[in-house]
Amino acid sequence: MVRRHVAMLFALGLVVISCGGNDTSPSTDIKTTAETSSETTAAEEVTTTLNPARQPATSTVSDAAREHWEVVVFGDSFASKSGWPAQFAEIVAVEFGVAVSVGGDVCFGGCTALEKIRRSDALQSEIAAAEFIAIQPQPGRVVAPLWRSYSSGDCGGDDGLTCFRQAESDFLLYVEELFDELIMLSEPGTVIRAMLATGTWAIDSFHPGLRETAPDQFDAFLENMLVLSDHIAQAAAHRCILVVDVNAIMSGPDYRQPVTAAYSNDGSHPSVEGSRVIAEALGSLGYQGTVGSC
Repeated sequence: MVRRHVAMLFALGLVVISCGGNDTSPSTDIKTTAETSSETTAAEEVTTTLNPARQPATSTVSDAAREHWEVVVFGDSFASKSGWPAQFAEIVAVEFGVAVSVGGDVCFGGCTALEKIRRSDALQSEIAAAEFIAIQPQPGRVVAPLWRSYSSGDCGGDDGLTCFRQAESDFLLYVEELFDELIMLSEPGTVIRAMLATGTWAIDSFHPGLRETAPDQFDAFLENMLVLSDHIAQAAAHRCILVVDVNAIMSGPDYRQPVTAAYSNDGSHPSVEGSRVIAEALGSLGYQGTVGSC
């Protein structure tokens, strides 16, 4: 029972939208420093100017004087059980000839990235020092209880979807607050990217056989994931944050295809190849800090 068409998510593997507690794990230095060509000049490299005034700025990251990058990643098991953060760090290391450390934190179950950030001085320091931040607002805290309520007939409303609509609205407010927190804590010019990775590709893994035996329920779950993804895209566009549509990469431009074995070994998390495609899509957005510039 598809409630509505989510028009904001284009039928592309990559969507670029432009306008519109100290319990953290230590950073991991992947030590992939690459030497730049002797013919490369500072003017040919992407540069960053960190403005002491904390205000929106259009800037780019890395210059000849910068020898180390801090890439900070927030998400759930999509970030922690796949290789795309490290593969992206390797792309940066090779492109700019710098050492790259991957920091940040992951969150499962009922916790949120926002809660972890607010109670951790260490995470706040990482964000302030970061050249690049990739954020996947985790959908698990929303979809798991909703799906249980829907399956048991307790979601409410004539269409049985009242609990979905309320939770989706709350999720949008959460994502907006999370983005604003990252913008406030980071330096002007820091590159911030958002991942539309709500797990459309993983429905078959979470609920085997559902698309064949209960297509209405499958459609309701898929629509829920697309609405959450649309909310991430909406909040990002309003802040000039570019996004990668991981859902389309993993489950096709119509968001309905089962993920292939090449892109996921377990049906839920990106494989080495899937991670490579995601990392390259993230890198293809460039390294310009766009927050506040649209």
